[in-house]
Amino acid sequence: MVLSGALSWAWAVPFLIPKSSRGSNLAVLPLLAWWFFPGLLFYAIVHVGDPDHTLSIVPATCVAGAVVLTTLTRRASRAKTAVVISICVLLNFCLFIKPISKTAAASTLKPVRWTDRYISNLIDGVRRIQGGGPLTVVLEDGAGVWRHLTYYAPQAHVVVIERGNGRPVASRHYVGTRTATRALADGIVALPACGTVAWVDLAYRPVAHGGVALNSYRSLIYFAPARAGGSFDFRDVHFVAGGEPCSGESP
Repeated sequence: MVLSGALSWAWAVPFLIPKSSRGSNLAVLPLLAWWFFPGLLFYAIVHVGDPDHTLSIVPATCVAGAVVLTTLTRRASRAKTAVVISICVLLNFCLFIKPISKTAAASTLKPVRWTDRYISNLIDGVRRIQGGGPLTVVLEDGAGVWRHLTYYAPQAHVVVIERGNGRPVASRHYVGTRTATRALADGIVALPACGTVAWVDLAYRPVAHGGVALNSYRSLIYFAPARAGGSFDFRDVHFVAGGEPCSGESP
């Protein structure tokens, strides 16, 4: 992802050869190399699954691009400088619209727009559902949006289901900055028996027992009153209201 982004200015590197003897600021490039290549080697050997995995070397890549372009245009006319900058902007725009690799695709226009809309709907929905009362929100660990919930809805009791080998193994409970982990020996998760309980999932709808009616917010959040003894099934996990403190109390 980082290397594909560098394509917007890497084309200018060959044009620096005639300028290397002019006392340019290319002397900083060895420092940037020490910053960049160890991280790149680590990512190449270990793993890069998402664009944010490479954040540690993104600044070095951007600074290197700035050094290349400022060196190239230092003594150029305004017209030539405008052409160089326009080419870089155009290439950046094209790379943002059309990804050239699977990893880079996650940081292009469509995924970014979808993620922004998804997070916005989630936060808006949680705030609407919560109102002024207690709220418990359940979601899978693979959905990293639980981090957004703990930040934008700090009063909510956020329950994250952890999985191992595809099976639920534990539940993590967040209330503000307080955290607790419960092992799932029998596949049952206890929830607070107060306020509202909600599940976040675009593909699965929880099943409520005992005649409890589920409501939906944009087919993203499903919610119902949390009453003592109420039970729900969701992604092969059984939930029972009771046994966990209400929102605002230590989990």
